[in-house]
Amino acid sequence: MPALSLSTVWYSSPDISRGKFLVAPNGLGIQVEEERGPDQTIVPLGCGRTAFVGRTLRGPVNRPIFLKSFTEFQHIFGGLWQPSPLGYAVEHFFDNGGREALVVRVVNGARAATLTLNAGTQVLKLRAVRPGTREFLRASVDYDNISPVNITEFNLTVQRVRMQGTEQVEDQEIYPRLSTLPEAERFAGEALAGSELVQLAGAVAAERPDPGFERRSSCRRLRLFERRRR
Repeated sequence: MPALSLSTVWYSSPDISRGKFLVAPNGLGIQVEEERGPDQTIVPLGCGRTAFVGRTLRGPVNRPIFLKSFTEFQHIFGGLWQPSPLGYAVEHFFDNGGREALVVRVVNGARAATLTLNAGTQVLKLRAVRPGTREFLRASVDYDNISPVNITEFNLTVQRVRMQGTEQVEDQEIYPRLSTLPEAERFAGEALAGSELVQLAGAVAAERPDPGFERRSSCRRLRLFERRRR
């Protein structure tokens, strides 16, 4: 039986540091030469869609939100938060090749911010749709482009700001010519039903809200109501 031809084996173990070496022939007449192979990096494989469930600083509750980057997570859910590992898990997921994530926020007794707008002798109270300590909302009322004889209509603007006391607006909803009359086409109770920021916390006041500005944090109330002279 003729001797087999020389064989080459690539060896990538980090324990081999001498490079090329020769193994003595064995009894079968087979001579094996081993060489250290080239360094090879592990190519990351694309990740599929992954779901995450946990607590976040803010955001929609009990609803899956589709994300394609950690920047989107920061915008919607507030970014990293030390008491919860969810934000760190999402960040590592995208850093390591993740492309699509479904995030579901859950809460445990989180309270929602409220906004109280003076309405003559009554009040119009609004409650944040998303509970949490980092949901900073403000609302303003004006009567621009509304006839002075029309005492039931008003314009409402609701904003979400990044931090309490800042002017950096992240989301905004504008509701022109709302009405306090239930039979009106722009009745406030119906128009606000589709809001992503606030919902009514009680009945619509019979009187329209006074013109001004109201800001409220979910934990500590800061009232900065400014009346306009007309």
